[in-house]
Amino acid sequence: MPTLIVVRLRPTDPTTGAAFTAALAGLTITAYDLGYADTLTGVELGSASGVFSSGTVGDDAVDITTTGIVQHYADVGAPGPVVRVPTAAATAIIVANPPAGHPEYPGAGSFDLRLTLERGGTAIADNRIDTNVTVVEVAGALSNDQNAYLAMPPSAYAVIPAAGQGAAGALNLAPGDPPPSFAALVTAVDGVLAKDPADGATLAHRVQLTPAQAQQVAAELVWDRAVFPPPAEPRPLGEMYTDPPADPGVKPEDAENDRHRFEAELAGYYATHDAQVLRLGGFVYAASAAMLCERLSAGEDIAGAGPAGATLLGSRAALLTFPLITGAASGSTLTHAGVRLTGTPRLDPAFVVPAAYFYALAADQPPHVDTGQRYGMALADPETKVLTLLDNAVATGMVGTTELPVAAAVPAVAVGPAQVARRLGAFGAAAGSAAEVPLTAPVRPLIDGWLGYAGASGTIDADFWTAAVAASPGAYLTLVLHVVTDNFPPLIAAVTGPPLSVSTVAELAAVSDGQWRALFLPPGAPPRLDLLPPFTQVAPQSTPADQVDAFL
Repeated sequence: MPTLIVVRLRPTDPTTGAAFTAALAGLTITAYDLGYADTLTGVELGSASGVFSSGTVGDDAVDITTTGIVQHYADVGAPGPVVRVPTAAATAIIVANPPAGHPEYPGAGSFDLRLTLERGGTAIADNRIDTNVTVVEVAGALSNDQNAYLAMPPSAYAVIPAAGQGAAGALNLAPGDPPPSFAALVTAVDGVLAKDPADGATLAHRVQLTPAQAQQVAAELVWDRAVFPPPAEPRPLGEMYTDPPADPGVKPEDAENDRHRFEAELAGYYATHDAQVLRLGGFVYAASAAMLCERLSAGEDIAGAGPAGATLLGSRAALLTFPLITGAASGSTLTHAGVRLTGTPRLDPAFVVPAAYFYALAADQPPHVDTGQRYGMALADPETKVLTLLDNAVATGMVGTTELPVAAAVPAVAVGPAQVARRLGAFGAAAGSAAEVPLTAPVRPLIDGWLGYAGASGTIDADFWTAAVAASPGAYLTLVLHVVTDNFPPLIAAVTGPPLSVSTVAELAAVSDGQWRALFLPPGAPPRLDLLPPFTQVAPQSTPADQVDAFL
């Protein structure tokens, strides 16, 4: 028994039947069912495309599997010759084919409907969700009579703009709507920038938009007069505003009522769209700032982007925290350590954070919060808070489960919220005191793996570090030696050379106090003060033996 989703289609504004026929050309409507497991995209149910527009009385035969959009008609001319003309309405019939076992409440056909509309490959905005729609269950085969479908009760409605107008440009936000998705917003903004200022630069590759520029772009996107025309004059303007009426046939009270209604409609029209411009302008500014934040995370300095035209400095250091895996009981309560990774001129590989996630973290900030402040707040927030905000942004469709960098000159590697939260936390903690380790070849394998790990930080020790340490013992030893020696190269060289010849952290943990003392205080030879790190000089009068004790 076929299940049919019936979608009624209308124009944005009254028009002729022929004009609506043109508007339907190339249209495809796809239906998705939202549910507990997927509240954003939904499960595809089916689609309708191909237009049937009858032009002859009695021409009612239709195959909705190939022409699933049926334009309404009117037979006119009686009592004389009757002719059939198209009207400005249509019905799309979508045969629903949910996957086997698809769950639905309260009944099998009570879909929570999300529609996507495309015309000639170009998207038409439709943000409405119809919950628990009514479908039509057909007993037997599908009818070949268009009138059977035109008589069916609708499951949902959709608005179709005139041909060549209102598609893929406008971004309209209803009160309470979440911020638009980063991808859709950037595409729309780039469409505006391509024509004004038409300088060839996309949002990702231009300087920060000013708040005024962001508002201008937003206005271009919101004020689509083809989709949202101004209210029509209920009578000629002169009749409404000439007092007393110049035409004796005009009743003053009727003219006054029409004038008040027109003024109220016009005021509401401007107020609604101006409010949308103001809100969307904030999101446009946030997207622009996010592009610069991505570049800062890649270590790029951005001239003129700071307060009073100052240069914003990119991140060139990150704190890497790791577990101490020695393979032996050390008796120490210290379970983790950290090193400050540095790069010249910047970290390589980059700890880049895609612009989409910076947008998600600060989309609701007002435009007077500049790029530097947004970047600083992202670095200062705890990892758990950042991850919660990003997970919420994914759930509402602002960003994807993974995103690519789009503004920085780095490899296009997708990352997800957990990776972003760790990277921002590493940048934010880099200002503290920790042993400094240049991000070079000796530690590169571990850093590549850490950057690529997409799992949760709560299980990173077991899920990443244990296997990574076993696979790259030399790189791990380098990190630990920088911690143990407080980044003291002479001692690092001495530990890895004879007589100790340490090559793994397990071997380092096995070095006894006696071996350390023999290294620093060789019998029958002067103390090796050159191997003792500065932190062992705990007091001006410290002896070599005191310094060794301090080290141990």
